[in-house]
Amino acid sequence: MHSTNDFLRAAAHGDIGLLEQYLRDGFDIDAINNIGETALIETVKNNQIAACEFLLQQNANPEIHDCSFGAIHFAAYLGREEITDLLIANDAEINNLTENHDSALMLALQEGYEDIAKAILQKNPDVTIQNKKGITALHWAASQGFGAIVQDLIVRGADTKAVGFNSENNEVTPLDLVEDEDVRAMLESQKSKFGARSAEQLASKKQRTSEL
Repeated sequence: MHSTNDFLRAAAHGDIGLLEQYLRDGFDIDAINNIGETALIETVKNNQIAACEFLLQQNANPEIHDCSFGAIHFAAYLGREEITDLLIANDAEINNLTENHDSALMLALQEGYEDIAKAILQKNPDVTIQNKKGITALHWAASQGFGAIVQDLIVRGADTKAVGFNSENNEVTPLDLVEDEDVRAMLESQKSKFGARSAEQLASKKQRTSEL
């Protein structure tokens, strides 16, 4: 009798022959283990590209999971470029969010995977998403110094004034996180055009309001 753990173990090892056998025996391709992960997720986590492609060809559902991350999130977070391409080609929903409300685009940028972020951007994701701390894709792109992506995000409608909270729980806009001077100039230009506020300006405004 096949167990879910056996099936997921075969996926983690990229054993396509064993996966085929389980599926011929009627095993549920989208079975979930005790931590909410599927065989497809196991192929992503373990970078088993051929096994991932096989499961997708057998109609594994990339949206099925019962944990914080889905397949597309793991692919973006772990830098699985080829697998990200496979998932996108098989219509994985790129705007799905983790428990922290991070999108795959945000996770790719957070971890510095520029090429994955560019691949996701080709599918026109929602670039205005803010996670539970208010951080956006533009915050991460600015902090990484990815000038081309910063420009692309702005063109797509990313909010240069978006306020989030960093690891010290301080308010930050994308401009506050910039170290690259070219990216800084790009965001400063947007600031002059649209009146983007820095966290320092927001704090000053908050202090003036409290004194009234």
